Amino acid sequence: MNIFKMQFCHPIKGTMHLMGVDAKNIQHILPVDSQGKDVIEVPLDGIEKGQWKILLEWEHEGREFVFKKDITIS
Repeated sequence: MNIFKMQFCHPIKGTMHLMGVDAKNIQHILPVDSQGKDVIEVPLDGIEKGQWKILLEWEHEGREFVFKKDITIS
């Protein structure tokens, strides 16, 4: 099982966009919620192997945040 795991300095709730690098027309939009903790764990079951760009968007205490990262799912 592949899991995207990331730690933050505060709880988060938002949206994670997975955009295919090899197949640019493939995109997944997943809700993320750390459920009051400072770690998110997003299961990547059913997501095709390959290169992906992650765009994570969330709001905390009235401020909007964006995080971008390239990952490989193997």
